[in-house]
Amino acid sequence: MNYKKFKNIIILNNSSIRDAIIFINKHKQQFCLVKNKSQKIIGSITDGDLRRYFLKNKNLNEKIDKIMNKKFKFIYEDNLYLKNKKQYLKKY
Repeated sequence: MNYKKFKNIIILNNSSIRDAIIFINKHKQQFCLVKNKSQKIIGSITDGDLRRYFLKNKNLNEKIDKIMNKKFKFIYEDNLYLKNKKQYLKKY
């Protein structure tokens, strides 16, 4: 899949937690998606995930797969205009 239009929200899974903090801050986002070397989206990280990890005084050089959400929810662009997105997401 071509992720060019999402380049400001996708980070590689071999990045560190420190890298994710810098990435999210640089791109002024509240989350990022994580892709593997096969270009597959495998997780998500929110600024809240990063804050909680940081407050535990953990090692920021750990890989992001330590804190990424592997059971994230998404909605396909074709379904963006559904009347009840919450109902749609509950199915998955």
